Amino acid sequence: MNAGKKRTLSKTIRFVHWFQNPEDQAIAGLLAATLAWGKRSMILEKLNDLMIRLEWDPQGFVLSTHKQKYKALKGFGYRTFMESDAIAFFKVLSQLYQSGNNLESLFNHSASPQIWNPWLGIQSFRMYFTSVPGVPLRTLKHIADPDKGSAAKRLHLFLRWMVREDQIDVGIWNHLPKSQLICPLDVHTGRVARQLGILDRNANDKKSAEEVTDFLRMITPEDPVKWDVALFGLGLEFTYPSQKLS
Repeated sequence: MNAGKKRTLSKTIRFVHWFQNPEDQAIAGLLAATLAWGKRSMILEKLNDLMIRLEWDPQGFVLSTHKQKYKALKGFGYRTFMESDAIAFFKVLSQLYQSGNNLESLFNHSASPQIWNPWLGIQSFRMYFTSVPGVPLRTLKHIADPDKGSAAKRLHLFLRWMVREDQIDVGIWNHLPKSQLICPLDVHTGRVARQLGILDRNANDKKSAEEVTDFLRMITPEDPVKWDVALFGLGLEFTYPSQKLS
């Protein structure tokens, strides 16, 4: 963790910047994205609680072979993400990292960045998760399934953080092409996209996420997801009339 900073979370989900180690950033980012639904203050409170339990050392926790380490997660929960889900997540991450791999290798399904597809990266992550023995079926509901049409908003948000680099996104996986990223679509970005005439479909699903991204890619083909923060912010701050904006 950066030496000069207090061990509390900022007002936005940018706390991955508080870590210097890229693997800490990746693990913390995945956890933040997984819990990124609901009231922001509660999200940050729970992430802070979780990091304290990990002693602000996510990579050290997953690499630890101490059998009693999961006791640190006792009683943790946020909405439908329960203690058993937290333990399952860390058992999967522990197996991944202790085998010499990491999250980047899991999401990077292709040997060539030119043909990297974030949807396939998400599916690779989900398939690995389901392959680990002892993962409860209920935990899988916290991992989107693009094959079933999910927009996979939280995992695309995670990929945005990891691949892009600016004041928000850490960009530690910068060899992956940001031009291939998919806009993290949720109710806020979907509403704004419809009011702006970007999106015609009513559902906030995979097809809609692709439709929004295709439009943004016409504006900035090298970095279509750069507009995500603006769309999300508009969705939070304003309530638009039913007609499209002109």
